[in-house]
Amino acid sequence: MTVPISPEVVRDNLARYREAFAKAGHRHAPRTMVAVHLYCDTDNARALAYTEPMIDAYFDSMREANEGYLDVHSKDYPGYQHMLKALREGTFETRLAEGAVWCGDPRHLIEQIEEFDRAVGGVDYASIQVNFHTMELARAEANLTLFAEEVMPHFAKQKVA
Repeated sequence: MTVPISPEVVRDNLARYREAFAKAGHRHAPRTMVAVHLYCDTDNARALAYTEPMIDAYFDSMREANEGYLDVHSKDYPGYQHMLKALREGTFETRLAEGAVWCGDPRHLIEQIEEFDRAVGGVDYASIQVNFHTMELARAEANLTLFAEEVMPHFAKQKVA
């Protein structure tokens, strides 16, 4: 599983993973997954307006929780400082552009997911967080229901290896 930092970083990480998987002698392609925040609404502008402050607050809390690790370096987590930098500098707009947030009406979400998939060289699964920050349960359920009814069927038509 990977978390989008940028499509280029995700593509490079997935390529390294696939290469190592093959080098280890596996005869089948590995399954890959990306973790994203998702908000689906019938109105694109409303989806963006609602999600922006929720995402910013969520990532602010993540940044605050990790600030104590700014000067901690470990060979076991070589990209950790980059992640902390992304937490400090990221905005809703950059996270949306990077593919860390999938947000919009069903048509825009389909386009966004297809573009992200192309940019990173393909992903098999998405681990979607549909109730981030302080989202109420009813809104999270409506979000997931609309996504399941209007967006997922589009991708169900694609061949799964």
